[in-house]
Amino acid sequence: MLGTVLSLLLCVSLVAVPLSRNTFSNARKPTITAANVAVTRAYASDARTPVAPGVVHDRGTIETDTAGRQAVHLLEVDTDDPAITLEASISNDRVVGLETTTAQGNRKSAEGHRIIGGINADFWGPREAPSGLHIQVEELIASSSDARPTFGIKVDGTPIIGSPAITATVTLGSGAMRSINRINQTRENQQLVLYTPRFDSSTRTDATGTEVVLTGVTQPINPPGTYTGTVSQVRTGAGNTPIGSGEVVLSGGGASATFLNALSAGETVILTVSITAGWEDVTMAVGGGQYIVRNGAVNVSPHDPSFADVTHPRTAIGITTGGDVVMATVDGRQPGYSIGVRLDELGELMQSRGAVTAINLDGGGSTTMAVRRPGDDRLTTVNRGSDGFERAVSNSLLVFSSAPTGALAIINVLPSNVSVLNGSRITYTVTGQDAAYNPVLVAPESITWSVSGSAATIDESGRLTATASGTATVTATVGSISGSTNVSVVSSLTALEIKPNPAIVEPGATQTFTVTGRDASGGEVFVDPALVNWSVTGAIGTIDANGVFRAATTSGAGSVTATAGGVTASARVDVGRPPAIIEDFEDISDMLAQSARGAATFTSAMRPNPVRYGTRSGRLGYDFTNSTPGTSAAYAAHSPTRP
Repeated sequence: MLGTVLSLLLCVSLVAVPLSRNTFSNARKPTITAANVAVTRAYASDARTPVAPGVVHDRGTIETDTAGRQAVHLLEVDTDDPAITLEASISNDRVVGLETTTAQGNRKSAEGHRIIGGINADFWGPREAPSGLHIQVEELIASSSDARPTFGIKVDGTPIIGSPAITATVTLGSGAMRSINRINQTRENQQLVLYTPRFDSSTRTDATGTEVVLTGVTQPINPPGTYTGTVSQVRTGAGNTPIGSGEVVLSGGGASATFLNALSAGETVILTVSITAGWEDVTMAVGGGQYIVRNGAVNVSPHDPSFADVTHPRTAIGITTGGDVVMATVDGRQPGYSIGVRLDELGELMQSRGAVTAINLDGGGSTTMAVRRPGDDRLTTVNRGSDGFERAVSNSLLVFSSAPTGALAIINVLPSNVSVLNGSRITYTVTGQDAAYNPVLVAPESITWSVSGSAATIDESGRLTATASGTATVTATVGSISGSTNVSVVSSLTALEIKPNPAIVEPGATQTFTVTGRDASGGEVFVDPALVNWSVTGAIGTIDANGVFRAATTSGAGSVTATAGGVTASARVDVGRPPAIIEDFEDISDMLAQSARGAATFTSAMRPNPVRYGTRSGRLGYDFTNSTPGTSAAYAAHSPTRP
């Protein structure tokens, strides 16, 4: 029964949104011309905020011919500013494991090395290793032998984008030599992999190969370089070898294992590591997936239609003619807010921001941009992740400022430039910054508040009351330093949004609902909770005037309704009915493809393909082009022999 339900669900989903590789296998690759642009409205900035001298966070939107309005965040970095540095960051300072971009940045932040921004970086796979090159503070932490699109910074601070490849070899005392296929990535069949303490405490390999422990190898390893080591152990038919401090491990499978079996304890081996010419002086690098701008033109390469020509949340990085860096995120998978973009649309966005070369980084639920908000000393995510929270990732690209903290020079009045429903009360606060936008503490009792205009009043604590439709300016003064912001007061709304929606609440538990208003232009409007009337439909519980819902003690389904500003909205509520994941697709060895009037395949997929939960997803490919008349269908089903 489980297999039947799963098959039907997948069939319906794929009929509605056919995203398989077969669907696009014959699709014409996009050619970007003036008459065939994918972005139908160029980037429009909604807010532009300096984060540090030479670094600006820009928030805005574009419109595309595939999905309409899309939410965009940009981080623009002037690489000529000596106080600004870009740094690669591996999660938790080792390959195995994941960590959010904000956690990586905040962990590394200190006076004189202040975190100011960051984005997620490379795709990642087994053991959470970055799929491409990762160099951090002149240390080679991960690589494959493939040449992938990569962003780097040279020792003089110059940014570079290219497709560098690491070439590594091991030479035995006998003169026998073999190529090293990967560094600190999962070993595959026949491959030879070098593991350093940056990978984990052990190699995490199976027992099908041979592993050799080397001591005396100078670390960190960074190309180009030659390193000598002494064999301390040869472990045949063994895996998961511990990696001690000062040790490295050579791990081989198949023919590579045979090569390592020739070694004995006490022998000397030579490791040689080199990198593509022009990248020898790179101090940091992170890998990506595809070029999206080359030589000033939109150019998606490599071009896989099943990934490039569908909409997803995206992250990108590019370099301008002047050598500045542009980072971008586009949110997606959130109907009504932002669906996402194709890679050619992402390329058009980057090109419009001045990038002459740009690459696509990991996207989907991994897409993250975080910045230091005015007056804060830590990173905060500014985009809306499609998972509903910030996903932990393998590595990130972070921006730091070395400017020292100085005297108060800037006052920020928050919230900034908001719209409120008439009758609402909202409390304003202040954050302080020095001339380099570092945070400076401001004592609340030192602030003098004032408001101009007839639309609102404000008291000595900064609490504003909206009294009439119109605009007003709120000003906060500390000594000789002042800051201000505008507030717009509206008398009615065009829509309400309730969060969360839907909501799943355990019997007898509570859930707080909040509302946000929308004006005629779709802009967000703050609604004072005191102005909202709440009600419940169905025998699912009760809700008070503050939007706090208390669930009934029995299961059921219903809704909560909010009314304010002349409009009403509802949110679905399920009591005692949590969602059930009927198949996580982490292991599909007992699954197969079935079809009617067509051909179907079912395979396991990993990022950069869509993955909603865990590390893998199921890919159902189908081809109905030669089917006979009638209903065609493709199914993913569990094998009839499944216990």
